[in-house]
Amino acid sequence: MYCAISGVVPEEPVVSKKSGHLFEKRLIVKHIQTTGKCPVTGEDLSEQDLIDVQENIVVRPRTSNATSIPGLLSLFQSEWDSIVSEVYQLKKQLYDTKQQLAQTLYENDAAKRVIARLLKERDEALELAKQGTHNDKETALNGALKETTYEQGNVADNEKDSQMNVEDAGVALLPPHVLEQIDKTSQELIAYRKNRKVSSSQIPKERLQSFKEEKHLKVHNGKEKEIVALAQSPKDSSLLFTAGKDKTVKCFSLNKEKTVTSISAHKAPLTDLVVHPSENILITSSVDKTATVWHWENDEEKPKAFHTVHVHEGAVTQVFLHPCMSYFGTASDDSTWAFHDLQSGDCLSQTPKGPAPISSFGIHPDGLILGTGLNNGELNIWDIREMKVALSLREGSSANDDDDVGKICSLSFSENGYYMASMNIALVDLWDLRKPSTPVRSWNVVEGRKCCFDSSGIYLGVLCAHEMKITEAKKGIECLNIVSDRDLSSKDSLTSLLLLKEVERIIVGDVKGSLCVLSAPTSSSE
Repeated sequence: MYCAISGVVPEEPVVSKKSGHLFEKRLIVKHIQTTGKCPVTGEDLSEQDLIDVQENIVVRPRTSNATSIPGLLSLFQSEWDSIVSEVYQLKKQLYDTKQQLAQTLYENDAAKRVIARLLKERDEALELAKQGTHNDKETALNGALKETTYEQGNVADNEKDSQMNVEDAGVALLPPHVLEQIDKTSQELIAYRKNRKVSSSQIPKERLQSFKEEKHLKVHNGKEKEIVALAQSPKDSSLLFTAGKDKTVKCFSLNKEKTVTSISAHKAPLTDLVVHPSENILITSSVDKTATVWHWENDEEKPKAFHTVHVHEGAVTQVFLHPCMSYFGTASDDSTWAFHDLQSGDCLSQTPKGPAPISSFGIHPDGLILGTGLNNGELNIWDIREMKVALSLREGSSANDDDDVGKICSLSFSENGYYMASMNIALVDLWDLRKPSTPVRSWNVVEGRKCCFDSSGIYLGVLCAHEMKITEAKKGIECLNIVSDRDLSSKDSLTSLLLLKEVERIIVGDVKGSLCVLSAPTSSSE
C-alpha cells in the first residue's frame, strides 16, 4: 500500500471516501487546504471525506547506508546530485520555452506589421482609383469642350491634362528612356561586380592598424566654418573638395597644403556635395532650399553654376549621383526627395511628403534602389523605377521630430551591393539586404556623426564626435580606433569622414574647419 502522492508507504494512512485512493495524512491535508480538490481525480475533497486506516505500528529499521555518518553523507550527496540535475533540466526547459515565446511574439508582430501595411496600401489604392475615375470624367468633358473650339491647341492641352491626372493619382514615374538607361546600367554593374576581385593594392588590416595623424590642415575660416562634407577629386587623388557652413566649397591640395580654388556656393550653409567621377562636375546642396550643379572646363578654370534646383520647400539635406552618371537626386527637410536630369537640371520626379524630414540619403551601387533615413528614426528602401517604398526596415517613432535620439544621421551602401549601414546618434546597424528583417550586426556609439564604406566594401568607417573607428564590416573586427583627445592635434568635435580610394589615407573634418589626414607611417619613419 503506497501513498498516491509520495509513492511510499504512509506512516499515517488515510483513504478518500470519494476516490478510494490511499494518502499520507499530512500530505493530503496540506493539499486540501491549498486547493480543496483530490490530487488524483480533481474532484472536490474535504478533510471530512478522509477515513483513517488502522494498522499495526511497526518501527522500520534503518537502511544499511543510514547506520553510519559516511553512509549518511553518501545519501545526502546522492540526493543533492539528483536535485542539481533536476534544477538544470528545469532551467533548460524554461529557456526553451522563453525562446519559443520570443519567436512567436516576433512572428505575431511581423504579421501585424504586414497586415497594417497591406491595409494601408489597399486604402491608398482605393483612394487613387476614386481620384482617377473623377479625373477621367473631367478630362473627357474638357476634351469635348476644347475640341469644339480649335483642334491644333487641343493636342497640347490633352497631353497637359493627362500629365496632371498622373500627378493627381500619385507620384509621376520616371520617363521610359530614363528607366531603360537605369536598367541597362544596373545589368552592366551587376555583371561587372560578379567578376570583380579585390585589388591587390588594397590595404591589409595589419597596416591599417598603424594609421596615425600625418597632417593637420586649416581649410575653412569665418564664424561658421564647420566642414559638413568631403569628396576626393577623381583625376588627382591629392585634391579634396570640402563643403563648409561658411557657404563655400574649397578645392584643397594635400600635397601643396593650400586651397587651390574657393567657390561661394550658396546663400546659406552647405549640407552636402558629390563629385562626378569622370567629368568636371560638382553638385552641392544647402540650407537655402537649393542644390546646384557646378561645371568647369579645365583645372585652371573656376567652377561655374550650371543648374540650380528649386523644387524643395525646405533645406536640401543631401545629394547623390546616380551610377549611370546622367542623373542626380536631392533629399530635403520638406520630407520629399527628387530625381533630376544632370544635363538639363529638370526635375523628372518628386515623391509626396513623408511623415518626417529626410535626414540621410544613399543610392545602391546598382542604381535600382535607394535608402532614406528620417528624423523620426524611420528607415526605408525605395524602388526608383516605381518611385515608392519597397521595404521598410524600421518604423518611425511617434516622438517629436526635433528629438535627435532616433534620427538616422547617415546611410551607406557597400560596393558589393549586399550590405547597408545606418547610423543614429547612439547606434550603428549593419543590414544584409538579402535578409533585411533585422540587422546582422550592431555597434553602440556616442554622438554618432557619419558611417561610410570604403571603395572595396571591406571596411566600414564610423565617425563620432570625438572618435573614429574602422571596422572589418563582415566580420565585425575593429581595425583602427582614433580618439581625438588622444591621437589628434585637434581636440574639437569631428563632423565629416572620407576614406580615400583603397584606404591609402583617411580624412577627417572638424567643427573648426580643419582637416586631419591619417595614414600609415612610411618605411623610413618606421
